[in-house]
Amino acid sequence: MWLIDMWPNCLQYISIRDMIAYDLAGKISMTQGKRYNLDQLKKTGGRGTVDLPMLAGWNMGNNTLNITMNMETFREISLVANEARIVAMGEGPEQIAQRQLLPDHAKKLALYILRGLLSGVKAHWVSDNKHVPDFLNDVLAELGEGPYQALQPFTANIRNIQEGGLEFEDTPAGIILHLHKLQKLFVVDGQHRLRAADLVYEWLNNILTNAKYPKKGLWIGDAQEVSSEEVEVWIAVMTEFSTAFTVDVTVHLGLDAEQERQLFHDLNVLGKKPSAAQALAFDAANPVSRYVSERLAENGFVHGLRVVDAGHKKSGTKSPTRNSMN
Repeated sequence: MWLIDMWPNCLQYISIRDMIAYDLAGKISMTQGKRYNLDQLKKTGGRGTVDLPMLAGWNMGNNTLNITMNMETFREISLVANEARIVAMGEGPEQIAQRQLLPDHAKKLALYILRGLLSGVKAHWVSDNKHVPDFLNDVLAELGEGPYQALQPFTANIRNIQEGGLEFEDTPAGIILHLHKLQKLFVVDGQHRLRAADLVYEWLNNILTNAKYPKKGLWIGDAQEVSSEEVEVWIAVMTEFSTAFTVDVTVHLGLDAEQERQLFHDLNVLGKKPSAAQALAFDAANPVSRYVSERLAENGFVHGLRVVDAGHKKSGTKSPTRNSMN
């Protein structure tokens, strides 16, 4: 059974077959654990699919799929419909649904991902009682090690459902989407996170291939040559990237470019960003914020002044902000 909808005070469960009849008739085919021999496999094109465990969802009355996959798989099956990519594909401007890539923003996110991967390696080594080299701690300190890091979910869309349909399989382990390799996930929200992951992979691969730090990259060591200790760390980071870096993707179905543009707008414009002071106060990875809270204001006061977020009021008086002390 599949949890397909939620109503006030009740949950509605319907089977995969019922779900298909409910709203996706004509778009989805289902194989109930069917197996093929070699001759039949050639006819089905099964070798040209990516198998993705998934859950069904409804978002404001629209069918969605919720998929968790590793980043390597997402990089392989995703596509960004910005102007550069659309022109390269020979498509018209009406198919553009993304802003142009901002390289500096992607690099900042790449550094965040690299920090998270290093933290993951450190956590695994500590859990396994393995020695954590000073080099790993030094790099984390330079990148701004925080108490926690994670990447927010991506939003994507499968445009060409009508051309080949979508195929699901009901297995004992759950529902599997067999996504044809020609059916790309068009990224609606997250192109800079995706490019950041590319930058991290390319940088790590460059280091491990050449045993040297590139002159321009995410991080530069004291020497261009990579030591044996550093190689051990970067191999572990690459392994972390390949095996323990999953992303959550909300997949919309059958949207055209205009609908993608609207969804991009709504996801990126309608939200409310926190104030600069509050963002700084919450960012435990920021070295200035950490220095203030740990060294200058351990008890919440500096020279008799209380350190609080902007806008905090006590007895009707606006207090000094942590941001004003930087």
